[in-house]
Amino acid sequence: MADFYSSLQTGKYDAIWFNQAITPERQQWVDFSRPYGLFDEAVLVRQERAVQAAADLAGLRVGGLADSTNIALAASFPEVQTVPYPGSDKVLPEMLAALRSGEIDALIDDELVLVVAAEEDVNLKLAFSVPTRVPFAIGVRKGNAELLTAINTTLEDLIADGTMSRLWATWIPWKPFPFAAISQT
Repeated sequence: MADFYSSLQTGKYDAIWFNQAITPERQQWVDFSRPYGLFDEAVLVRQERAVQAAADLAGLRVGGLADSTNIALAASFPEVQTVPYPGSDKVLPEMLAALRSGEIDALIDDELVLVVAAEEDVNLKLAFSVPTRVPFAIGVRKGNAELLTAINTTLEDLIADGTMSRLWATWIPWKPFPFAAISQT
């Protein structure tokens, strides 16, 4: 993940899709498609931990992906010690292992990732969600208007015909799809 933007600039990739929240910093590197989803963030803790709100994290170590919207949110919680983890292809398993071992007291990440982690491990629980509704989109190299237009057209078509809504209902059934189908007349 740390090399996404530099690799895109060199032409190694045509697009960055994975975990791309639209932020002002990222907009300096890429042009973003229209959002395909709006996602919330959440905090995961060990089952025995009495955490239900951000205030309950005071004095605790909260891990999250370095340079992410998640770790920035954790830094805004009062008296929290943030523990950033550098992006790698194994960062989520590394952060979950740190939570399980007690190296960190809580983990902040995208809600959709942490819901699954809590379902798969009875020793973990979702402490709370923060309704940030962060827009996620696909990043392309700045100035690649042809690819950006093609991606946007495809996303609009998939939303309009209900495909995105059906996929969302299959894979993220606990949240309603955030975009209404656009009538094509």
